[in-house]
Amino acid sequence: VGTMASQSPVKSLVPLGIIYLLRGVDFTTDETAIFYLRAGFFLAHAITLALGLYLWSLVKSKKDMRTFTADGKEETFHDHDARHAQQVSSNAVITCLVACFLHFKWAYWQPLALISAQALLGFVDGPANKLLRAHALGREVERPFGPDGPQLPAWLDAKKKELEEKKADAAPTASKEGAKSSGSNKKSAKSKKAE
Repeated sequence: VGTMASQSPVKSLVPLGIIYLLRGVDFTTDETAIFYLRAGFFLAHAITLALGLYLWSLVKSKKDMRTFTADGKEETFHDHDARHAQQVSSNAVITCLVACFLHFKWAYWQPLALISAQALLGFVDGPANKLLRAHALGREVERPFGPDGPQLPAWLDAKKKELEEKKADAAPTASKEGAKSSGSNKKSAKSKKAE
């Protein structure tokens, strides 16, 4: 199970570097800077979407029917790779729409810069990189690629499971107490009627 802690240091440091490099640029009034930022954003997403669709077409054309087992479930390489290739393209579209909304609605420029870099970095580290190596370069890549989406850090995941267990243990106790209290309420209602 992958965690956010296993994320590449490059992928973690690039957003900080981008914000640091762009700190002196005024994106609120400088129309030229805004134009270049928007152009870079749409170019990065066009590249990401094109690569995602290209990978998806490669996966569909190869139809690799070898199987692997993960978490007790058997899956073909083709199905696994097709799902991840489709996810690359859909993530590009969704993040593009969210960033555009934030930028055009509230004039935030940071999402345009950060999401552009993150979209392209997905081909350096992550499922898109593994798809590229397996299908475009013809290399052997281990499946499964890893989690489909962002995962909780291991300690937070353990806390979540612990909380769920506490809730499950507390539920039968709470229902017994609720039954006792409702029974005592019925008794008090009967005694009031008797008076």
